[in-house]
Amino acid sequence: MFFATVRPRILVMEDELELAKLYQTFLTLKGFEVDIVTNGLQGVEKVAQDTHAGYQCIITVHNMPYLSGYDASCAIRQLVDVPIIMITSDPDAIKALPFEASIDKGFAKPLPLTELYTAVSDLTLRLTYQRKPL
Repeated sequence: MFFATVRPRILVMEDELELAKLYQTFLTLKGFEVDIVTNGLQGVEKVAQDTHAGYQCIITVHNMPYLSGYDASCAIRQLVDVPIIMITSDPDAIKALPFEASIDKGFAKPLPLTELYTAVSDLTLRLTYQRKPL
C-alpha cells in the first residue's frame, strides 16, 4: 500500500536569483516544495492567488524592489496566517522585526543553510500540529 506524502510548500521571496535558487535546491533536497519570486509585490500576489492548500512557510529578504520584505510580510499577514522568516543584511533590524511585522524568525546574512532548514522545519512542524484536528 502506498501513502501519498504532502511536501510542505515554501515561498521564497528573494531578489538575488542565484541565492533564491540555492535556497530552493537545498530545501527541495530536504523534502520541501519551493516556489520563488524575485520581489515583494510578486510574493503578495502569489499568496493571494494561491489555489493550492497554501504555503506552510514564507522566507523573505528585508530589502527588495517594488515592495520590501517588511511591507510584503505585513500584506501577507492580512491574507493568511503563515510563519514568515526574514533574512536581512542589517543585523540590528532583526531585533525589531518580530514585533513590527509579526515575523516568526529573523536572520542576518550570511545565513548557513542548516540554520534556515532548522527554522523552516520547526515552523512548518509547529503549524502542522496546530492545524491537526484532535
